[in-house]
Amino acid sequence: MSVTKSGTYRYCGPDSKNHIESAMKVVAAFISNNSKIKINWNNNNNISANVDAGIINIPRIPELNETELNKVRGYVYHEGAHILDTKIDRKEFDNNDLLHNVWNTIEDIRIESKMSSLYDGCGPVFSRLRDWHNVKTGEYISTSNDNNFFDEALTACQLRSISKTPSWVLRPQAQKYFDVIYPIFSKVHGTKNSVDV
Repeated sequence: MSVTKSGTYRYCGPDSKNHIESAMKVVAAFISNNSKIKINWNNNNNISANVDAGIINIPRIPELNETELNKVRGYVYHEGAHILDTKIDRKEFDNNDLLHNVWNTIEDIRIESKMSSLYDGCGPVFSRLRDWHNVKTGEYISTSNDNNFFDEALTACQLRSISKTPSWVLRPQAQKYFDVIYPIFSKVHGTKNSVDV
């Protein structure tokens, strides 16, 4: 990888993807403070962390460009932060997926805020990743018949809590959910345990 005169990145050689994937393992080990961390690169959209096992699951880089590199960095920073600082047993939710989704959305905000305060480079990467996600969510909602209004409201709450405006107009049912749950999200920054929220 080299930097052009305009300051953009140029990717060189057929092994660039392999080099980036190898480098991300080093970054993940640093972020998570876990030298045994593993990254499972997959060919789907699975982005997750197995906190107990120290495993990050993220999609392979489809093409080398600045957007894709930022997404991969953001995923590694984010999931590595879960491995470093998310301390909860899934059993806390008694198989309640709705409650888990709410908690996870709040926890995502908390860990990204914490990592951004620890490492200067994390904040801009998370911000660009959220901008990309915001646009993609807006495109999806405007073109689909998905009636998952609660997830739409959660995404909007997450964006608003980090001072970003959703790129779409919330549908009426999603707006009702948003109005009820958004006040909870204002309590996230600075908390040490999102379960308390």
